[in-house]
Amino acid sequence: MDFTDEPVLSNPEAVRGLRRAAAGETVDADAIHEHLTALGLAYSEDQDPDLHVISQSAYAAAAWLSLLAGRKLRTDDHLDDGEDVLPRFAPSTFTQIIDLLAWTRSDQVYVIWEDAATDPDLGDLSAATRELGAMHVEFTA
Repeated sequence: MDFTDEPVLSNPEAVRGLRRAAAGETVDADAIHEHLTALGLAYSEDQDPDLHVISQSAYAAAAWLSLLAGRKLRTDDHLDDGEDVLPRFAPSTFTQIIDLLAWTRSDQVYVIWEDAATDPDLGDLSAATRELGAMHVEFTA
């Protein structure tokens, strides 16, 4: 699905580029990052929870790519002056990525943990917590 009239990269090209970056290959990190942030922004505007999960995944991948590059990467023009795309409720970008992925992997729209703990209608806190535990096991294996 195209989300922009003039894409620099297609979605598959961005995913392939992200995979090459993960493998240690040289890529145009700025172009990939810009595509992922634009995708995240476009899909977050829709009220479809499935698109929000894609949006969250794109934002997490863009943040990871920026960590990998060790510098701030180019973002879509619609983001305010390089505005950070991740939730600001964690002490570091890495923790923000993990936080966002726990909700995304449980097929849910991101919810602030404290809010989910006090209002069960916001999201399935136990599902997100299980995914957080699963990620911990994966990281420590």
